[in-house]
Amino acid sequence: WHYIDLARSCSSLAKPSYGLDIEFHAISCSANRPICRNQTIGRFPALRIYPAKSGKGIAESVWNAHCFTFLKVFGLEIEDSALPAEQGGKSHFDIDAPKLQNGMGRNNTIRSRIYDGTHYHDTRSRTDILGDAFKSFDFAMRESIYTQDGPLNNETRIVFGDWILMLKQVLPPLWKIQNALDAIAENLKDVGTRERALIEIMDREGPPSSIAWRGCSLDNVANGYTCGLWELFHILTVSVVEWNIAATVPQSVIPVKEIARRLANYIREFFACDVCRSNFLSNFGNCSNDRCNRLGDSRTSEAEWKELALWLWEEHNEVNVRLAKERKELEQSQKEIKLTVEEIEAALWPSLYDCPRCWKKKGKWDKDHVYKYLRFTYWPFDDEKNKTYARYEKEGRSHMIVLSLAFLSVIAAFKCSFRIRTSLSFLRKAAFGKSDKE
Repeated sequence: WHYIDLARSCSSLAKPSYGLDIEFHAISCSANRPICRNQTIGRFPALRIYPAKSGKGIAESVWNAHCFTFLKVFGLEIEDSALPAEQGGKSHFDIDAPKLQNGMGRNNTIRSRIYDGTHYHDTRSRTDILGDAFKSFDFAMRESIYTQDGPLNNETRIVFGDWILMLKQVLPPLWKIQNALDAIAENLKDVGTRERALIEIMDREGPPSSIAWRGCSLDNVANGYTCGLWELFHILTVSVVEWNIAATVPQSVIPVKEIARRLANYIREFFACDVCRSNFLSNFGNCSNDRCNRLGDSRTSEAEWKELALWLWEEHNEVNVRLAKERKELEQSQKEIKLTVEEIEAALWPSLYDCPRCWKKKGKWDKDHVYKYLRFTYWPFDDEKNKTYARYEKEGRSHMIVLSLAFLSVIAAFKCSFRIRTSLSFLRKAAFGKSDKE
């Protein structure tokens, strides 16, 4: 009975999300003593995980057991071909993305967005997002951890270890980044004292160096790294919700307040962009976007867990708007320029076109839909929730287009009526020397 909830949770997660069948079996050691002895089971309750064609079980504590652990033990990885909407640079909704011309319309520090004269499109696919986040992680391990000669100091080493162990625990279990995280976690002491040890792990487990930035813009290392880092952060905040939902005991739940703390510590110690780091930490210290009240220690509130993803999304959008303002000031060689409403909306994500249900009137957001869109974008498995949401959002965009066409039809009908009436008035005056008013 100790594992009934765990079995139910993993079965309901594995099949729809990953297409996997995980079998659970119970055995009594009183009735099957030779089997238990062969598997070195001396106490109960005990849990053993058996990958396919393996006769030796891997021990897992009842208190630490989690579905993500099972998936990792099975040695599976998510492949690009398993991800949806990957053909030809199409977006999540299989929209034909307009071609980029001279880089115009693309936010060249935040994400791959293009403007076709009518709408802003987010052209990233899930493969783009995962690839760029992994590439950014690889870049950070190589360039941002060791910025001075010698081993990391004690405080920095603790922050680094907390960051790696957190990512290892909650990030999508089948993502290829897990191989690098496992290797670093297993060698934390060596990695914390020798830069070469970290580089060797990334040489072995990191993405191929020949792979360019995929969704992040302009193949620029600095811009691509920052963009990919944001993507990694967003994946993390959505993954925490998935981890906590799948947890079957309160001890396995990770409070979002702790996740935010580790994120801020990592940025403080390892993010090399001084302005970016100071802005983020200043906002964090000032509890911007009501962080201190929204992110707590709850081990039961799914709504609070989702607030972490929404808080980071709000922080990111504020960065987008600030950068848009700085670019405009630079282009016009002026300071303190105000952005127009249209320019602000162009900097925000998701766009009205990509997620019409996320937007309310007067620039307000529907945060329930925003979180659904965050999950759809940053949780990389094409499970039933994502399929349903994709259809739902596509219908919303279709309704928006239909309403637009209807509005245009009304305008066209009005103009047509006005022109006919004006023409008749002109002919009447020409024939009889009178206008309609006379």
